[in-house]
Amino acid sequence: MSAIKEVSKVYDALLSLDALDDQIKLDIRVPCRITLLLALAVEQGLSAGDPANFFKKVVSEEDQKRLLELTAEILKKGKLEGFYQKLKDLGQG
Repeated sequence: MSAIKEVSKVYDALLSLDALDDQIKLDIRVPCRITLLLALAVEQGLSAGDPANFFKKVVSEEDQKRLLELTAEILKKGKLEGFYQKLKDLGQG
């Protein structure tokens, strides 16, 4: 448990560097399958209620919100938001 706290502190320190707030433009080509998996991984990682969830410990609430917004934007640009929602609905049924 102590090791997780230490790693969390390192991530927090690294992610607080001012240069990491600079905007970048990415022009990438990603298969639809990977886009859907990425969206799922982000949403599941941020929604997990486990208090030991490492991802939630190192990502601030503001950054969590931005990650979810970015995920939605990626799905929209890939015209996958409807398909992704249907997949999520299947998983909940």
